[in-house]
Amino acid sequence: MYDPVHFLAPAGVDDPQRPSGGNRYDLELLRELGELGYRMNLTPVAGTWPRPSDADRRELSRILEALPEGSTALWDGLIACVL
Repeated sequence: MYDPVHFLAPAGVDDPQRPSGGNRYDLELLRELGELGYRMNLTPVAGTWPRPSDADRRELSRILEALPEGSTALWDGLIACVL
């Protein structure tokens, strides 16, 4: 078993009322990595990704600072591309 992976994805990624190719990709990635033995922690990040406001960036910083020291974080491309 691997250490937990914190997967940061836009809020609503798992909302069936908001289907998209990116959401489907993220959910499949979570499922498949879980099947490989990774403990996946979905961390929804509210914001207007990929064009975050200053408040969105502050919230992302807060989320990252709250992760345990040495954690592995996997970021959705909409969040990662602006940082």
